Amino acid sequence: MGEGDEEAAQTELANVQTAVTALLFANRATSLTSSHTGVDSETECQAVMATGGSDNLTTYLMGGEYPLTQSYTIATDGSVTAE
Repeated sequence: MGEGDEEAAQTELANVQTAVTALLFANRATSLTSSHTGVDSETECQAVMATGGSDNLTTYLMGGEYPLTQSYTIATDGSVTAE
């Protein structure tokens, strides 16, 4: 039991980071409107928006499974860390 848990967590972290990067790129932005902590629900992901953009993180986060398996801190520069 428990085999693969670390790999799954690292994969999800990489997917969230990729989604944030795509959000910034698609909106031609260099920052998010604010930093966010405890991001794991759909509502919290919807609050993550690029400066000057109209869409949010859920647009780029594939799968649509909420809550995410772990919570994330997302900084205004787009960096993502697992909590």
